[in-house]
Amino acid sequence: GIRLIGHDPFKTIIDPQNRGHAVTAANDCRISGFTFTGTGMDYDNRRMNAGIYVPGCDSTLVITGNIFKENGLFGIWVDGEIDSEKNILFETAHPWNTADYGDRPYTAYANPVIAGNTFYRIGQRAIFLLHGRSEVFNNVFIGNVKNIGMERHSRPFIHHNVSYLNNITMAINRSEPIVANNIMYHNQWGQRLLKGSNPVIFGNVTWESPHFRDFDEYGRPVTYRPIPGTGELEVDPLFMNPAKG
Repeated sequence: GIRLIGHDPFKTIIDPQNRGHAVTAANDCRISGFTFTGTGMDYDNRRMNAGIYVPGCDSTLVITGNIFKENGLFGIWVDGEIDSEKNILFETAHPWNTADYGDRPYTAYANPVIAGNTFYRIGQRAIFLLHGRSEVFNNVFIGNVKNIGMERHSRPFIHHNVSYLNNITMAINRSEPIVANNIMYHNQWGQRLLKGSNPVIFGNVTWESPHFRDFDEYGRPVTYRPIPGTGELEVDPLFMNPAKG
């Protein structure tokens, strides 16, 4: 039941100096009006920190109107509820990195609302979804390594976001998102699909983002069909002034 509201996101700054997550969220909360910075990899404690960590929260958690700036790993890290007992057996059955190819046991999705935020120069994934079903919309992504990363059968609804000058707009790894009506301009990659992904992608503008590649379960590149899905139009979207938004 907490409403955590900053007076001005440009002046109200939460910086934990990488001693932990800036904020750990909970259900029935709203987090709005802050700049989150100063998180990354804590090598001394072998811990990954995020601007906002979301452990198994539902859609009563709303994250809106914030700036996530220069976090080393994640702006928002969304994590579903894992089955602890079954996960011990899963780890035993999957030595080395073979767990990446298996279906890790979860008991519930996490599905917070992530809307109207700005993500700037995040070092790994601006939004990282592990078994997440978030609605992600009206956000702006600029200069990040990866805007949205999805793993472990995440099923978010990603719509009406703007991505500009990023490396990868979204990395879909064994997940089933709906991606609709986004503008993705001047990024290195459009959508990057890996390891058994099954997205629904329609109504987006992807322009001057030269790299598209699909990979099979073993990481080998697979060429797209000549006309993916129901077809694509290659036509200049006639942006007025992308540099000024």
